Amino acid sequence: MPWRKPENKKTARYSEYNNSGTGSDTAQRVKWMKILTLKERQRIIPKNVRRKFYEKSRLPFCEEKF
Repeated sequence: MPWRKPENKKTARYSEYNNSGTGSDTAQRVKWMKILTLKERQRIIPKNVRRKFYEKSRLPFCEEKF
């Protein structure tokens, strides 16, 4: 299925870690998907994800827990 806004591909991310079981076959995934290593997965915590978002958006970063 084509993207309605092709420019969104520039910022979209699709990653998987330790995927198994029904539906784990990656043959039908987007070509630009990434299978994460354990080290990469360990860096993806809410605090780091929010920080990256705020750095790119130039909005003030909030350390509050949600």
